[in-house]
Amino acid sequence: MVEKKKHARKAVGYAIVLALLFTSCGKKEPQSDGLVPMETAKSYEHVVRAENTDPNPGIGDGQTDLGTPGNDVGDTGTVTPPVTGTPQDTVTPKPDDGNQDEDIVYVAVSKLNLRAEPSLDSEVIAQAKYGDSFVRTEKGTEGWDKLLYNGQEVYAYAEYLSEQKVAGANNTISAQFTADAKKKMKVVDTGKQIYSYDEMCGDLEELKQLYPGRFSCQSVGTTLDGRNLYEIVFGNPAAEKTIIIQAGIHAREYMTSQLVMAQLEFYLCCPEDAVYGQTTLGGLFNQVSVHLYPMVNPDGISISQYGLDGIESASIRADIKSWYDRDKREGKTAYSLEDYLKYWKANANGVDLNRNFDYGFAEYSGAAYPGAMKYKGSAPGSEAESAVLIRRTRELSPALAVSYHASGSVIYWDYGQTGNLRTVCSAMVDVIHGVNRNEIRYAATDKQDAAGYGDWLVMSEGIPSATIEIGVGTAPLAASEFPDIWDRNEMMWAALADFARTQR
Repeated sequence: MVEKKKHARKAVGYAIVLALLFTSCGKKEPQSDGLVPMETAKSYEHVVRAENTDPNPGIGDGQTDLGTPGNDVGDTGTVTPPVTGTPQDTVTPKPDDGNQDEDIVYVAVSKLNLRAEPSLDSEVIAQAKYGDSFVRTEKGTEGWDKLLYNGQEVYAYAEYLSEQKVAGANNTISAQFTADAKKKMKVVDTGKQIYSYDEMCGDLEELKQLYPGRFSCQSVGTTLDGRNLYEIVFGNPAAEKTIIIQAGIHAREYMTSQLVMAQLEFYLCCPEDAVYGQTTLGGLFNQVSVHLYPMVNPDGISISQYGLDGIESASIRADIKSWYDRDKREGKTAYSLEDYLKYWKANANGVDLNRNFDYGFAEYSGAAYPGAMKYKGSAPGSEAESAVLIRRTRELSPALAVSYHASGSVIYWDYGQTGNLRTVCSAMVDVIHGVNRNEIRYAATDKQDAAGYGDWLVMSEGIPSATIEIGVGTAPLAASEFPDIWDRNEMMWAALADFARTQR
């Protein structure tokens, strides 16, 4: 009894200290109003932002494990106090999300057994860690709470569960849920160097067979060389909010396609009763659907991976060869034909798709003729691939959009937007940075090329957007980089959806 009182006094002390710390750390960016023209965006001065890391939960190596079998209550261990975490700054008030009946609880000790029955003699189904969150279906059965775990009802000792988010615990899916999901991931091969269009198509068919009704897939366009441009919808297709994620718009950056396909499989493998933030994944993706364009430039990717052999049309192959000969003759490339094609960024028409959007199109000069990169095309949206993104973006009017590129492990977002749009974009980037810890850059001042999808989304359409650059090497990235890239981006869909559902 004396020991419990000591712990209670410590908990109050911890709560006060943490509350003071969190109160003193908040910063808000000044607001102005409206969208601004390209000329204003060019004049923005560079702003340096220091990275802020989240506090460590304080579970040290010397802390007693309270979750070993037969010790659910704990006789001598130190209990981490169930302190409320930092309030999350939101741009607009959080609407009623339709999940108010879900009772979410958090593990407030270093480890905690989840048992088949409310007894210390019962089988241990799994072991939860500090900060893990679960849906509670029944409260206080002789000191035990009933929780949902992978669709199964389990029991945990109620004393070590907190109804409030514990200090230092980030929004994430509980470790045991993610470990179980990863064990099920056997379709998308993330260990190989080349992830091709044909392999992606095969993976989509296999995933449809394994997870019927969990996602939809349709072709929304066709490329010059006859490949389909796929749109995948994950979550409730009638959801109030949508987010767009696109990858593979630059040919040699094809690991981005591999990443988003692995993300799709991961979220298909995660149980819908797994908790993220204040709701379950099932509830989250019922409110927010993901519209994924996993390989925007399949022709260009085939060129980067297989050279001229990657193109079906003889006339297109001839054009590509003639562009190389011209660039070689004019001293614009020192590459061999093999390397010229390996580092290809454009589509099969020799157009850099991420320079084919109308915001900044007139100002961007780039290359004068079709080739491996930097040719913007004859007009904004002149290419089938960019036209699809423009059309579907306008039809969907998403809450936000994210583009995956390679490389640099940075985040671009600042195109000179102002007012509430800038505030929302900045808050979204903070969420992204909180997941992958990529360095935040300012695209309007870091001399990024204009006429990209991200520029157009923000400055022409008023849609919050960010570009996530993965990896650190030169694209095509080496397969050895994928594990770190995955660790940085595993939680991205849940984080983006959780942010989107708070936006009006």
